[in-house]
Amino acid sequence: MKNIILTMIQLYMRILSIILPKVASTKAQKIFFTPKKHASKSWEIENSENATSIVLDGGIHCLVWGNQAAEPILLVHGWEGRASQMSVFYPI
Repeated sequence: MKNIILTMIQLYMRILSIILPKVASTKAQKIFFTPKKHASKSWEIENSENATSIVLDGGIHCLVWGNQAAEPILLVHGWEGRASQMSVFYPI
């Protein structure tokens, strides 16, 4: 079923790129640069509740676990990841 859907999307994009290349380009960029959203797992929700949410300069949202006065360790999640997934590195 996934192969059929992928084939249909590819065909749609090919036809659109011939008829309206700028629209096709915009759609392709949106597909490529938009991460998929996944439902949070129960352990992520539970661990997020044990964290403090802060916003750094520039609007970067962070979750903080542990003693905020201690020296920080920065963990950065990857594409399509979430900050709550970093809680596995901190023994709660």
